Amino acid sequence: MPEDEDIEELERVLTVVEEKVPKLLREIVDAVSSPERARKMGEAIAEFYKKLKESGMSDEMAEKLTLEFLKANSVMGSIGKLLSGEWGRGPKGGSETSETNP
Repeated sequence: MPEDEDIEELERVLTVVEEKVPKLLREIVDAVSSPERARKMGEAIAEFYKKLKESGMSDEMAEKLTLEFLKANSVMGSIGKLLSGEWGRGPKGGSETSETNP
């Protein structure tokens, strides 16, 4: 029966996905979370906050925007968005362009 074959094929595909995806995600995270990358990200965040404060922004607003900057530029944040289905949705459910989500 074609349906039985389809079910068996789906089971094979899901088994491969179950085996391969976690390893692939670990490899991606390891590749982009080097100490050098973390240092550069820390510097970028500090510079972002410093510029906000130099422009006269309040501590509260600078901290909020810096946190958003961190979330937007975090690999783990991007993976979390992708897995949760938030990737590609802009504010209030609108679409984001590929320019905002590489």
